[in-house]
Amino acid sequence: MGDRKFRGIRVAPEYIPKVQSALARKGLTQIALAEDDEVQLSRATIQAFLSGRPVDRENFIKISERLGLDWQKIVYIEADQEPIE
Repeated sequence: MGDRKFRGIRVAPEYIPKVQSALARKGLTQIALAEDDEVQLSRATIQAFLSGRPVDRENFIKISERLGLDWQKIVYIEADQEPIE
């Protein structure tokens, strides 16, 4: 990845609808997800995740798992970025 610093990772644009339907399928609202015992994050972090804005890697994985999604399949990888492991 060179010396570029990544502040966070985000949902790939093509997976945003899948992420939002996973939220509905789990019967959760953004507030309920933020307050969920397994998640416990701010609503702003949840909103950023659901709209494809960068969030901290640990939070990205936590939210993805709670929604039953494979985080490695929905993460956005820039063309010049090494794969994220």
